[in-house]
Amino acid sequence: YATGYVIEYSLSVDNVFVFSLIFAAFAVPRELQHRVLFWGVVGALVMRLVMIGAGAAIIERASWVLLIFGAFLVLTGIRMWRSRDVHIDPSRNPMLRLLRRWIPVTDGYEGQRMLVRRSGTLMATPLLAVLVVVETTDEEDRNANARGPDQR
Repeated sequence: YATGYVIEYSLSVDNVFVFSLIFAAFAVPRELQHRVLFWGVVGALVMRLVMIGAGAAIIERASWVLLIFGAFLVLTGIRMWRSRDVHIDPSRNPMLRLLRRWIPVTDGYEGQRMLVRRSGTLMATPLLAVLVVVETTDEEDRNANARGPDQR
């Protein structure tokens, strides 16, 4: 329990640093940061619930999958340990690129709104883009962004 607590605590401190980098990269006004964090936490809770439920169902049907989950955790731990000095480039997030391909993004913030309609076209605001990046930034993104241009 103590080890799990310390690991979770250290990862949460890392997440605060990542969030501040994302907010700076998107120039999120201070009064809007709470909204992104609130919906980010709600999204993280929902995703954890879904993943725990799916994992429990898989384990119930095939207990051997625990070996794969264990190997995945060990590999993830090694990758986290090896990539301590990470520089995140939010614009390289694949989900952000996908969002921009599906729906146009306005140039500026529209108060607390994440979606707006302009000339009959539904558009995302940068606030939705920030939320997408916050929700989808994970260790894999950090590792990919940490590599230099000659290593991609």
